[in-house]
Amino acid sequence: MAAFPPAQDKQVTLANWRRHPFSTWGFRNVRQLLPTENIPRFGMPAALPLALGYFEHVTFEGLNGEETTVLKALRTSYTDGLLILHRGQIA
Repeated sequence: MAAFPPAQDKQVTLANWRRHPFSTWGFRNVRQLLPTENIPRFGMPAALPLALGYFEHVTFEGLNGEETTVLKALRTSYTDGLLILHRGQIA
């Protein structure tokens, strides 16, 4: 929502805030859409060990039932970030 007020078809609403392109603004401004609450952390965060690998070509069944790769799924879902934990390590 760059212009104010945005055009009707560009407005982020409760119906579209989790879909691209509306999600780019929606996730960063969720408090303007939904009631939220701060949850303070308990103690100091723990560092997780690294066991880095490459997952781009790992295949799985996508939402449409067809085989896809992690890379294709990330691109088509407009994912901004992904963290994979495996047995307590950042994979």
